[in-house]
Amino acid sequence: PALPPLQVTPDGRSFTAGGEPFLWLADSAAGLLSADDPAEVAHYLDVRAAQGFTVVRAPAPEGVDWTRVDAAVDGAAQRGLRLAITPA
Repeated sequence: PALPPLQVTPDGRSFTAGGEPFLWLADSAAGLLSADDPAEVAHYLDVRAAQGFTVVRAPAPEGVDWTRVDAAVDGAAQRGLRLAITPA
């Protein structure tokens, strides 16, 4: 199932997802989107999901292979995680 979209509360101080409060508990994964091994990315996402994280922050370096980004976004969503992609 698709994850509900995040929304900012009217006071601008927090997030909700599907009308429920959303805890942004993030880990930073500097090399996630440039990793060559899909199994390594899957393992990382499995571990972070099991640890209770809700978001993974990952920089998209210049020249990133966007098929890898798409795969990481899909893999994160399958585990109930959200990817916060930032420019590098």
